[in-house]
Amino acid sequence: MLNRRAFVAGSAAGALTVSFGLPRGAEAAAAGSMDASFRPPPPAPRPPTWWHWMNANVPADGITRDLEAMARVGVGGVQMFDVGVGIPQGPAPVLSPLWVKLVRHAVSECDRLGLSFTLHNCPGWSSSGGPWVTPELGMQQLVWSEAGVKGGAPVDVQLPQPLVRLGHYRDALAVAIPADPADAAQGQIVRAAAGGKAIEARLITDGDAATGVGLTAGETGALTFAFDAPVTARSITVQAIPGDDIPNFEPRTFATLEVSEDGQSFRKLADLAIPFWRLRTIPPLTASFDAVKARAFRLTLPSALRIAEVRLSASARTADIGAKAGWGRVANRGGEPAGPVGALDPTQVIDVSGFMDAKGRLRWTPPPGDWTVLRFGHTATGAKNVAASDTGIGLECDKFSRAALDFHFEKYFGQVRDVMRKLGKRGLAGALVDSYETGQQNWTAGFPGEFEKRRGYAITRYMPALTGRIVGSPEITERFLWDFRRVLALLMEDHYFGRFHELCNKHGLHSY
Repeated sequence: MLNRRAFVAGSAAGALTVSFGLPRGAEAAAAGSMDASFRPPPPAPRPPTWWHWMNANVPADGITRDLEAMARVGVGGVQMFDVGVGIPQGPAPVLSPLWVKLVRHAVSECDRLGLSFTLHNCPGWSSSGGPWVTPELGMQQLVWSEAGVKGGAPVDVQLPQPLVRLGHYRDALAVAIPADPADAAQGQIVRAAAGGKAIEARLITDGDAATGVGLTAGETGALTFAFDAPVTARSITVQAIPGDDIPNFEPRTFATLEVSEDGQSFRKLADLAIPFWRLRTIPPLTASFDAVKARAFRLTLPSALRIAEVRLSASARTADIGAKAGWGRVANRGGEPAGPVGALDPTQVIDVSGFMDAKGRLRWTPPPGDWTVLRFGHTATGAKNVAASDTGIGLECDKFSRAALDFHFEKYFGQVRDVMRKLGKRGLAGALVDSYETGQQNWTAGFPGEFEKRRGYAITRYMPALTGRIVGSPEITERFLWDFRRVLALLMEDHYFGRFHELCNKHGLHSY
């Protein structure tokens, strides 16, 4: 039997012979070649570096000196960001003739020095936007309004206008559903106060997104409201609008709903998830809870918000609908209440879009009975690019629209594309999407068609689920909401990141 120690020693010696058993002259040449490749290395393994142009303070000679110094110490290329963050503005605002001249100069200098040049695809470092993006081409969010109509005879009604932001709104579709008697909460709010000061109750009950009341954070800024008689409640839906003072990165938080049987002493009833994360959308806040019968309720917020509408119902609602339907990130607290849950039959959802004109006027003959008409549309989220130079701040483009990204890409790269393409022929030019700090969007023009194409069924009968209503059953509703989020993800993949990659390939650029 071979001695183990001798075997290991022999194997090691053999390995050394195989690895280094070169003729003496060849051994020296190999070492010299390795040393030469290490200092300086060929272009491919040289690392690129971020290169921030600080709020238009970028002289041409400074560009040259920067790039020559980087090339001298072995940097392989630059990734240029046009940023601001508090620096006084200089003489070369973004897309000005001087800015274009300086970018072209930088690319030419990279060509001369053998450096790569990658341009972040917009001012700032997140994500794809600028002042040239209009609200119509910006990120979109779903909004809706509700109106009750009586069936059995023709109706001619003006449906309430859903929320309009930045002057932009487009209708998506309208559906009618049998009115749920439980939604009326069997009573009327007769008293309301914000921060201890009395307000008109209609401000939070009139179905008008343009009216509402601003609340500050904490118990001292809470909204209290009382009915004319005790009502049975099993869920609440709150239409909230964020203020401009919300921090950029506030963690997910929760509003608190309390109830009082005597109007004096309150006890906690439920948490309402607020999916903050660079919040620019308008999430419906929902919560379901075990049924209570009381007259007075109190809503306490963790951050300043304007409350446009408050609805109590004796029917359950989907918890965290603001996150589950893509207005924000999932908050994950609590679940559906125990006990039977009434659900809307999807076959009873009627598409009435064809009976509504461009101004939201509905002319239709409903079947007998009471009906609720949901008018769905979309408006801008208002999300803007992050850390941009002063003249580069603007709306983020619609991430679900190839046309919106095409417009943005052409606007930003159009005047420097030719010189970048020349460098790209050597594999040394690229475009970059750095970080994503723009919050959520959950709609775009043409979304119903995209949904049906990607999931195999029409979205129309399940639209009420996006308001928090249970459609079919809790399980069916959750499956639909998963499908809805899946389509949002696919549109982001195909029409934003995928389209960005296509545009870069088209123009001879690497995409990062």
